[in-house]
Amino acid sequence: MLSLTDRGRGLVAQVLADRHAEIATIVSRLPADRRAGLVEALRALTDAADEPPVARRPAPPPEPSAP
Repeated sequence: MLSLTDRGRGLVAQVLADRHAEIATIVSRLPADRRAGLVEALRALTDAADEPPVARRPAPPPEPSAP
């Protein structure tokens, strides 16, 4: 049987945290009304995939619109 070392678990945790941060950054670029729908859909997707719950974090501030 194989299992992750502490270092391996730390790496997986870091990769997941980085992925969640990148998704949050991308989602913050959406208008608020579209963002809410997307977040709900992503939660449904992770529930269907039996992904472990992710601690809720405040969303990053929206990026300024391009001139």
